[in-house]
Amino acid sequence: MSKKIRHTNIPESYVLLRQDTNVFLLQRYNTGFNDGLFGTIAGHVEAKESFSVAACREAFEEADVIIKPSDLSVCHVTHRLSTDGSERVGVYFFAHHWEGTPHNAEPSKCDCAGWFDINNLPENTIPYIKKTIQDAFSGIIYSEFNWE
Repeated sequence: MSKKIRHTNIPESYVLLRQDTNVFLLQRYNTGFNDGLFGTIAGHVEAKESFSVAACREAFEEADVIIKPSDLSVCHVTHRLSTDGSERVGVYFFAHHWEGTPHNAEPSKCDCAGWFDINNLPENTIPYIKKTIQDAFSGIIYSEFNWE
C-alpha cells in the first residue's frame, strides 16, 4: 500500500470593496505575479493570523482603508491550482463598512486603482479574480479554478 502524500494549501484573503455593482480593483505592477492585470485587495495569510484579520491588514496596506473584522462577511471561497503548481485556498469577503477613501496605497506594486462595474470588468483582470467577483456578486459561495 502506498503512503498518501498530504499537500499544503497556501491561504489567501481577498477583500471586495463594493458600491452597488462596482468593485474596487488595483492593477498589479512590479510584483512578479500577474503584473499588468487587475485584481482585488488581497494577500497571503501570515502565520498565527486569521483570514479576516489578514483581509483587514491587506485593505490597510493596499488601499489605505480601515476595516474591522466584524465589518466583513464571507462571500466566496475558492480552491485553485496556481500557475506555479501551488494549491491555494482563497477566502473572499465583502466589506460592509470601512474608514477612509480607497486609493492606491502601494504605488511601487500597483499602477492604478479604481472602481469598476462588475458587468464590465477590465479585459486585463486576472481570470480567476474575474470569475470569483461575478460568482460572489451572484451569491455563488464556492468555486474551483484550474483543476483539469
